[in-house]
Amino acid sequence: MEALRSEWDAASSGFCSAEVADKWWNTITEKYTADDRKFHNQDYLSRTFCVFHENKDKLRNPQAVAMAIFFQKLEYNPQSGDGEAACIEKFKIFLEEAAVDQDENETAKSVLELLECCRTNLTEEHMTAGSCGTEDRHYLLDLLVALLGASPSQYESYTASIQAEYSHLSDTAYKQLRLKILQSLLLIPNVYATKDFQERYEKQARENISREVKELKQSQEN
Repeated sequence: MEALRSEWDAASSGFCSAEVADKWWNTITEKYTADDRKFHNQDYLSRTFCVFHENKDKLRNPQAVAMAIFFQKLEYNPQSGDGEAACIEKFKIFLEEAAVDQDENETAKSVLELLECCRTNLTEEHMTAGSCGTEDRHYLLDLLVALLGASPSQYESYTASIQAEYSHLSDTAYKQLRLKILQSLLLIPNVYATKDFQERYEKQARENISREVKELKQSQEN
């Protein structure tokens, strides 16, 4: 977690006192190291920040994007459908403790806008063939799902971790839910919103998703 602490220090620099930063770092550590976090854990954050740094020079407000990365899965419960809303509320509590006016501070406003985008994980650019975006929201959504375009072995490891977070569901129920999500991804023109991610990850992501869809369908038939 030491490297992630450095990321948090950079994200919170000039935003709040050291005392508030330390308090919220403890919260971040507690949340992302919880035993039930099989995928959305500290490794998830580390991978996301690795991709973040690869694209940092393209971001208009890197600090806001970094802050959004920490908060977008701070509250995570696969059994609940309001995780994104809970994360937004957590960030607002953080702003209050940091004595930051969310209506006056541009970075705070940017983080809130980014967290709102995470509620749908879709932009117009995802839904329009031949389209791509260049705004921070496009890059944030793309880097959060970069793993979809990973190598087949990395993707397989990812799918196993995701299913482990849904242990409250039966195998059949999980596979039905997963199949629905994956098929909806294949229906939209772009898995990724930015040109950079489309060129680097789109083809492999679609291959990975298509392969998993095929495997899920086969398991349902058996």
